[in-house]
Formats: sequence, structure tokens, C-alpha cells
Amino acid sequence: MEMDKAQIESSLAVYMVGKADRQTQEMIEGWISQQRNLPAFYDMLLRFESEQPVFESNAERAMVLCRTRLALLDRSN
Repeated sequence: MEMDKAQIESSLAVYMVGKADRQTQEMIEGWISQQRNLPAFYDMLLRFESEQPVFESNAERAMVLCRTRLALLDRSN
């Protein structure tokens, strides 16, 4: 399923805070797995979060971004 930029951004917001439903989670994970340049994708996540903060605390932000980074590293190996 092809996603446009608005769908990706709105879905990433709920995915990053762990509140995505199963369909959204599978859609975002499928989209992530198709990305060829994982460092650039991670940079996009950081930019997205700084433009549209979705975390209530810096600790929550750090935890989710670290978890996302680890997931991306796992996919690249």
C-alpha cells in the first residue's frame, strides 16, 4: 500500500508513542522495511518529532527514539 506524506506523518506520530492500532503498526513497519537509506530515515524521524512534538517528556522522547533506532539497526542487519 502506497502512503502519501501526510499519512506517513500522522501514522508515525501514533506509532512512535506506541499507540498505533495493529493495522497502522503493520503499515508503518512495512513502510520502514522498504526504506533503503536507514540513516536518512532516522534523521527524518528526528526532524518530524522536533517539528511536531508528540512526547510528554524528554525521557519518553529519548526512550522511543532509542527504541526506533534499535529497530532500524535490527532491520539493516
